[in-house]
Amino acid sequence: MNVLVLHSRYRSGAASGENAVVADEVRLLRGGRHLVELKKHEVAGPAGALRAAGGVIWDPGRSAEVRMLLRSGGFDVVHVHNLFPALSPAVIRVARERRVPVVMTLHNFRLLCLPATLMRDGRVCEDCRDTYVRAGFDPGRIVVKPNFAWPVPRREGPGEHFLYLGRYSAEKGVEQLVRAWRPELGPLLVVGTGPLHGRLEELAGPGVDVRGPVRPAQAQELVRRARAVLVPSIWYEAFSRTIVEAYAAGVPVVASRIGALPEVVEEGVTGLLAEPGDADSWAGAVAALRDDELSLRLGEGAYRAWRERYTPERNLEMLERIYREARAEA
Repeated sequence: MNVLVLHSRYRSGAASGENAVVADEVRLLRGGRHLVELKKHEVAGPAGALRAAGGVIWDPGRSAEVRMLLRSGGFDVVHVHNLFPALSPAVIRVARERRVPVVMTLHNFRLLCLPATLMRDGRVCEDCRDTYVRAGFDPGRIVVKPNFAWPVPRREGPGEHFLYLGRYSAEKGVEQLVRAWRPELGPLLVVGTGPLHGRLEELAGPGVDVRGPVRPAQAQELVRRARAVLVPSIWYEAFSRTIVEAYAAGVPVVASRIGALPEVVEEGVTGLLAEPGDADSWAGAVAALRDDELSLRLGEGAYRAWRERYTPERNLEMLERIYREARAEA
């Protein structure tokens, strides 16, 4: 197939999970012998921000650009990953005019909530909408496609440290995790970047190492040596890419019991679940994984889950099926 991929790219670059998903899917499709043209749009500087703000609802400039691409490209499908802020819904209308089917990945809640997190004042907020379906999206047009992870070297043994790997922001629950960490739980590595970096360094007590950003190869090695990867989100996390990357390395996950996380982390099989923001619940789950036998058993379950559900091959099959169904409906 000939696929046009559109993405309003986050300026955080490779640190953004959504940016990484787009790059991985493009690589996956090209490896599957599909023709892919990737158009990344990024807001650059104050002038770019003003332009994006003016066209966030309807950007005629982006519409014209996509219209020209569709006239000359012979695309079978348009895959939109992120509309805001550098693109706008206008590009979907253009594709419809050209009778090219559109597939859109809903990475977050941006279409329902401006911050995209369904959070207000540090709490989950559903004042605007409950879910996409309750907001009026046709459930027959929604397909749940998980993220995937590339093969990596597997962990040897029960692991050394506990690892948080992600953005340093309020909705990720990393501040609560660092604040509540107890030295007797063992070493906690906090790796990433974001607005809470300074705050996390202030809060870090004995046993907590706030490292900031690292290169992808270093992050992969830290995952492989982890006793467990921690996902303490306090928002409706859609599908944490970090989880399947841990699974690929045979590393279990401790995650918050919120959003889609309980669907991905199977209690007692691939990891453990804890109540979001509850220090005692998290301490109990982490303490349980200090048991070598449990860490090894859950690590085996995690690797088995990756092999059965989250490999590149399985993901390519799903993506191709979604494209075929979109074309058939169109």
